[in-house]
Amino acid sequence: MRIAAPIGVAALLGAACCPPPTLTNTPAPDGGADAVPGLVAADAGCPQASATACPSGCANLLDDPENCGGCGNACAGGEVCSDGGCACPSGGTLCEGGCTSTLTDDQNCGFCGTVCGPGGRCEDGHCVGGPIDAGSVDTGGDAGTDAGADAGCAAAACPSACAALHFSIARYTAGKGPVSLAIADLNRDGRLDVAQTNIDDGTVGIFLGQDGGTFSAQATVAVGSWPNGIAATDLSQDGIPDLAVANYQSSNVSVLLGKGDGTFQPQVAYPVTGTSEGMVAADFNGDRLPDLAVPAIEGYSILLGKGGGLFAAAQTTTDPALSGQCLAAVASKAGGPLDLLLTNQSSGFLSVFPGNGDGTFGTGASYPTGQGEESEIAVGDFNGDQVPDVAIALYGATNGVAILLGKGDGTFGAASYLTTSSLTYGVAIADLDGDGRADVAAANFDGSIDVFLGDGTGGFGSPCPVAAGMGFAWIASADLDGDGRMDLAASDDSGNALVVLLAR
Repeated sequence: MRIAAPIGVAALLGAACCPPPTLTNTPAPDGGADAVPGLVAADAGCPQASATACPSGCANLLDDPENCGGCGNACAGGEVCSDGGCACPSGGTLCEGGCTSTLTDDQNCGFCGTVCGPGGRCEDGHCVGGPIDAGSVDTGGDAGTDAGADAGCAAAACPSACAALHFSIARYTAGKGPVSLAIADLNRDGRLDVAQTNIDDGTVGIFLGQDGGTFSAQATVAVGSWPNGIAATDLSQDGIPDLAVANYQSSNVSVLLGKGDGTFQPQVAYPVTGTSEGMVAADFNGDRLPDLAVPAIEGYSILLGKGGGLFAAAQTTTDPALSGQCLAAVASKAGGPLDLLLTNQSSGFLSVFPGNGDGTFGTGASYPTGQGEESEIAVGDFNGDQVPDVAIALYGATNGVAILLGKGDGTFGAASYLTTSSLTYGVAIADLDGDGRADVAAANFDGSIDVFLGDGTGGFGSPCPVAAGMGFAWIASADLDGDGRMDLAASDDSGNALVVLLAR
């Protein structure tokens, strides 16, 4: 999955155009001198047939920037008047302070308000060489300063519950085509770090956590071609987090053993039969060693752990009806072994393979999720029954998030749907408003993140939209700044950035 053309969601794209008003000039009471200094009397007319008498003199309302579409209607700095409407010249965008080029403006890079941080510069709409500060977002504030409203949050769609959501947003320059991400303390300093796959670079970007939920500039680690899915866990049982990466084009899995300082040993590659975007690390055979599961083009592959960060050859299960995309591992039956949940790129159903407890899985059951293609999957408990439920990002004919509630016997109920503002590629589950109930965050193609607040029974409120990027892939949640509140991190594929949203 790749995201198409970037969209500057925070830019002011234009103003509503109204036809110019009909102007009538009133002559002075004495029939001669102007009642207003400089006003041209109606009976005197203007020399040019296309001109209109305004207080400042005769003006062409179609192209006069001081009288654009009507007398006294002055265009903002840098704007031109064209056909009676104010607009920025070709290639320009109206941001606060006037027209600018979001391709090169360090203060408005990619879209209005994105500031390239110290040492950074704006190149082709992307900040290069430093952190990016996109300011603050308050989804429940007043319309004049509410970035959520600017993202399309109409009054009817923004219940008062959205006022509980407050985020500060920062963007960090990533590699080319960031897709999936994993969060762990990679250098063991007590602060969470982010690892993000860069699909066009063949690298993993490492962002080390710093004080206050900020992050270092990206360092990269080479992996295979077109890296997609990523998992972070201790693969070698030495107490140091490691990484496993599924590489789509090179059809292998890269295992990166951590050194404990945020750097990694060179990759060890394990061949697999095709991969897609997912990757999950879990103990599927009960030997207390992490195993790996990756989706295949028509199924999935399992690599059983051997200890010390080593893995057995991949065992692949194929089924032409499958089009594997992303994975999750969950004990969907109380007290049972881990099952494998597989989203499908084009078939419109969730596949659930019951675990046998020995690293193998039974025949999959199918649960329809709608007409759209499926992407990221997240697991949580939406109704407080201690049974895992799932949320699946949907894009295509159906856009949004499919919610399937677990029954506790290894099966799931029929899907319900949360409608988002655009194609949805990423989904995360966390208590984002601090009320003790699981909420859903959906990362969308149009650069927005829709937050759906859970009611504790499996239902959700209307979306609370947050403008944060240019075109999102995956999203994850964790307490990134250690303040006890859940934050969000998302891969901005179109904007080549890691976007961090800290709860405030």
